[in-house]
Amino acid sequence: MATTFPRSGGNRNRTILFVVIGLVAACLICSVAAVVITGGAAIGLGVSLLKPATDAGTSFMDAVQKSDYSAAYASVTPDQQTTYGGSAEAMQSYFKDKGWDAITKWKFTNINIQSNGGVLKGEMTLTAGGVANFEADLQSVGTGANPWRVSQFTVGPQ
Repeated sequence: MATTFPRSGGNRNRTILFVVIGLVAACLICSVAAVVITGGAAIGLGVSLLKPATDAGTSFMDAVQKSDYSAAYASVTPDQQTTYGGSAEAMQSYFKDKGWDAITKWKFTNINIQSNGGVLKGEMTLTAGGVANFEADLQSVGTGANPWRVSQFTVGPQ
């Protein structure tokens, strides 16, 4: 008389499931360990790549808000300086004519930075009242402490 044993297909499926769960858990543990060991350097690397570009946009917007057109003018590309009239005084007149010269507050709402260019979008509140959207296009134009400059600045209604 022959003895028959039940098929072990159910156990094999269960084994595969445990192996997959184990691999996922191992990946999660390794990821957490990498962040702990490096002190978050991998996360910090992404932030450090954005910082110079966003610093340039922040400097530009802060300068415009404070009516420091010498600093604002210095933070735009040479082509954009020409668009603004070739001097900080001409840039101030340009902004005044557009109604962009009296900002009470501003904030970035979207940041998109690539290796040599980027776009900062935001909102600004004008002294005369109302909120307007702005877009500051950025370009990396060389070396130095911060090579990023504003290459175009546009304002539209909210």
